[in-house]
Amino acid sequence: MSGRPRPALARRAALLLAAPLLLVAAAMACGGNDEDGNTPPAAGTPAAATATMAGGDAGQVTIASLSFGAPARVRAGARVTWTNRDNVPHTVTANDDSFKSGNLAPGATFSQEFPRAGTFAYRCSIHAEMVGSVVVE
Repeated sequence: MSGRPRPALARRAALLLAAPLLLVAAAMACGGNDEDGNTPPAAGTPAAATATMAGGDAGQVTIASLSFGAPARVRAGARVTWTNRDNVPHTVTANDDSFKSGNLAPGATFSQEFPRAGTFAYRCSIHAEMVGSVVVE
């Protein structure tokens, strides 16, 4: 027998090597929405804070992967709710100390109303690298 692989065997090997890449590509192309109708963050991006203007009255921020993610954007008068999806506690603490969540255990939530327009910076007082903001229009 020669040193060349048989065509059927070579095709099978190529398919086995390509299959995981095809599955990842298909999953990324499918997209989809979560139970709230929000589009999840793209693969490869940190879990992001996603605040929606759901009727202009509410925003949702998901804390995950030690990140608040992108700035939350809501209308004046909206209430923003943060949910800790990490497996460690976090806080949501305004830089000017105008609001403080206290420690949020995994799965816990904190809500804050934003009655006026402006940009409100906040941080996690446990993890200095975690910073975020709420932009109120």
